[in-house]
Amino acid sequence: MLYVPPEAAVFRVPKEIPWDVAVLTEPLAVCCRAVLLSRPRLGDTAVVVGAGPIGLLCIPAVKAAGAQRVILVGSRANRLELSRALGADEVVDVRAGHALAEVLELTGGRGADLVFETAGTADSHAQSVTYARRGGTVTLIGLTGTKSAGFDTDQIVADELRVQGSYLSAGAYPAAIGLLARGELPFERLVTQRFPLAEAARALQASVERRDGCIKVVIDPTA
Repeated sequence: MLYVPPEAAVFRVPKEIPWDVAVLTEPLAVCCRAVLLSRPRLGDTAVVVGAGPIGLLCIPAVKAAGAQRVILVGSRANRLELSRALGADEVVDVRAGHALAEVLELTGGRGADLVFETAGTADSHAQSVTYARRGGTVTLIGLTGTKSAGFDTDQIVADELRVQGSYLSAGAYPAAIGLLARGELPFERLVTQRFPLAEAARALQASVERRDGCIKVVIDPTA
């Protein structure tokens, strides 16, 4: 039995969305909220920093909102390849050590209209503002915990950047469900491991260690 409080917000998942895709509703809603706060315009160029589940899901979210071009800055070959399947137009492998130069080259030296930071490290937070064009918007989604990011505040001021945070998924569930219901993209490929409820501890360990090409781990209570 499941008790739902009267004040709870409940959304119906359409029958056409498989359960192993429906589990992505919450992380996709996180991305949809960040995109909504960034106020994209048709034809924008966006940079997504980080190739984890949130970074990968930001790609279709910002594309659906009108971005013409999305550049993913991340690592891990399987994730970079999946980013293209989810709509990334260009991929920059941050391990090569010259991500900024590549982003500037891909944007003709201009930088991106929108930047979404999803990696949640102090370095990626600091680097995210360097990818934006003058007057661009940088939206921070990833959390750095106890580590502080050293932003170049002179650049933020001189380039008149709008730097903002986006927290969780309030108001974005309908948009996420609608995007999943289209059935146009291989969202199911993000789910790389499935475990029965009895192996929940093993599932959590697999997620923490990111082993076996792990991207998203799912616990199936019916298995």
